[in-house]
Amino acid sequence: MLKILRKHSKHWVIGLIIGAIVVVFIFWGMGSRRAAQSNELAVVYGEPIPMTMYYHYVNIMEKKARFRRNLSEEDYKALRDGAENGLIRLVLLDRAAERMGLTVTDAEVQAAIIRDPAFQHDGAFDPRIYDYFIGRGRNREADKVAYENWLRRQLLAAKAVETIASFAKVSDLELENYFRLVKEAVDVDYLVVTPESLVARVKPTDAELKEYYQKHEPELRVPEKIKVGYVVIRSQDFLNKVKVSPDETAAYVSDHQSELVRPTVLKVREIFLAFPAKANSEARRQLKQKAEDLLRQARQPGQDFAQLARTRSQDEAHKTQGGELGSVARGKQGDAWDKVAFALAPGEIGLAQTANGFHIIKVEAIEKSEPLPEAEAKARAQEKIKEERSRELARDEAKRLQAEATTTSFQEMAQKNKLTPQETPFITLTEPIPGLGAVRAFNQEAFSLKAREVGLSEVPGGFAVLHDIERKAAYVPGFEEVKDKVLQAVARQEAQKMAENEAGQLLTRLRRGEPLAKVAAQAGLPLKNSGFFTRIQGFLQQPLAEPLTAAAFLLSEQQPYPDKPIAWQGKYYLLAFNKRRLPSQEEFQKDRENLERRILEDKQQVILDTWFREEWRRAQVSKPRQS
Repeated sequence: MLKILRKHSKHWVIGLIIGAIVVVFIFWGMGSRRAAQSNELAVVYGEPIPMTMYYHYVNIMEKKARFRRNLSEEDYKALRDGAENGLIRLVLLDRAAERMGLTVTDAEVQAAIIRDPAFQHDGAFDPRIYDYFIGRGRNREADKVAYENWLRRQLLAAKAVETIASFAKVSDLELENYFRLVKEAVDVDYLVVTPESLVARVKPTDAELKEYYQKHEPELRVPEKIKVGYVVIRSQDFLNKVKVSPDETAAYVSDHQSELVRPTVLKVREIFLAFPAKANSEARRQLKQKAEDLLRQARQPGQDFAQLARTRSQDEAHKTQGGELGSVARGKQGDAWDKVAFALAPGEIGLAQTANGFHIIKVEAIEKSEPLPEAEAKARAQEKIKEERSRELARDEAKRLQAEATTTSFQEMAQKNKLTPQETPFITLTEPIPGLGAVRAFNQEAFSLKAREVGLSEVPGGFAVLHDIERKAAYVPGFEEVKDKVLQAVARQEAQKMAENEAGQLLTRLRRGEPLAKVAAQAGLPLKNSGFFTRIQGFLQQPLAEPLTAAAFLLSEQQPYPDKPIAWQGKYYLLAFNKRRLPSQEEFQKDRENLERRILEDKQQVILDTWFREEWRRAQVSKPRQS
């Protein structure tokens, strides 16, 4: 059930809280920002949810999230954005729990606190940590009651979620069909017809080029460009000017105890590539290259790390579980592994090399942490204070220079302060700056400047003071100016049509019974083989190549070729059935439990999504208009 709840958590902080208090489903989905003027968050079942309740819940959530953790501004934003709709859904679950006759006892609340890893030391509940979390101020008892009431409400709603989701069932037939769909593999031969190989054959006339030019004038428009002069004031240049006293260090440590921590237990998945026995330097180099390629693949958006581990990891003990190592304590895997893994934030992926091979590591959650040793905490505190103050000094200096350049001139300001101005080439609003990279704020500031105006922008490592040197207005270039560009576009367009036509002709020959090898040889195309792949792995291990994967699984000995060439990323593929591999009954029995759990969780998620939509409608949820 917890996995279902975690699927709705859009940010690692939310996932952290779920793990910390058994389940915090109130973050289901992402809410919108609430107008500060409204006194009501929403009206649910005809009753208002006051904003005071919303602020109360946000405060408790933030307190829980930052306890023994270091949260970024992004983390806080995720909490606040998710809290609005989350609190409304919590009210829906409250009402559902009441209808179901569900309750939470004091013993259940205390048991949840004892199980919470945030309140444990060396795997056991430590009441001193819990007392520290509650606080020792005058309102200690009230704070404790507020937190435990909040926790009780989460546990009650969790029971409602579990009851609603319990209607999901998985039949044996569903399980067998799903197993076959997941594990069935096919092997195909294939040819690829590419437009690039045909571009040289395209010989468009001037009339065709001019026709294309006239039809695509808006696309050929050259946007406004600007040339900018600037100087950069770097924060690091002010570090030596910052002095931090022992009292300031102690105060920072005292105020930021929840941030001055380090992870001690991680929840991890990994893909392991082992060094061959007696591997020489070349074999190790090749394995490193393979590991780096896998790392890039694992970091691609939408990539399923668990599935990648199942197909590519050489760790036989864990690959069938998607590379899941479970909870890993610091020191268990060795220094080289720890150095990489414990530096990663949840969701991040890194590469470690140990004596045994390469480990592509994905951290899924930080399960436990501990305060930094005193010396390390003080050093971190001093570093943070210096970073903040040097940044403030750099900003102040940049503002001073901006004011000086405004009253005199940019050149005089630079000369007087012994600064060397930099100059950009002509850039558009979205182009990166040589030496600075892609800094959207810099470009926006530059394009907003008026004549003789001096701007200020944050840049990596500091602040830039900038001024407008020259502008080029947007314009539509004449035909001769863009003739080469038009020629390339027309050639690509025609080559695309030619490639589609040629692929269709080759497929017709294959469907008439001509041998694949003969057709490939006469067309001058290499005959390739995919190797076995499943629906999840995808054609050529590309999960996003759905058109090719779907077409391949429709092929058989009776129908060895598709009805038409398959277009994918601008190329045309001709597939030819080779072999099909069905999973064995032994494999089914081995994976049955995991598969059943996966299908059940998917069904539970559908039921919960449907229930929330219907209950939202039934409760006639309405929100005040935002101004």
